[in-house]
Amino acid sequence: MTSTTESRTAAVAPFFTDPDFDFEFRCALGDTAHGVGDPGTWLATAASITDGDRASWFDA
Repeated sequence: MTSTTESRTAAVAPFFTDPDFDFEFRCALGDTAHGVGDPGTWLATAASITDGDRASWFDA
């Protein structure tokens, strides 16, 4: 195996630029594997949230 030094971009794009929002959303989305909610519902809810706006997160 050969080592390369080429530049790579992140393989996973964040859902939110706010790290707290992104973490919490990823946790909620991951919980769908255990029957907690529906991925489509979570994604639709995330679309209604203004990134970084705590009141928007709470209202969603």
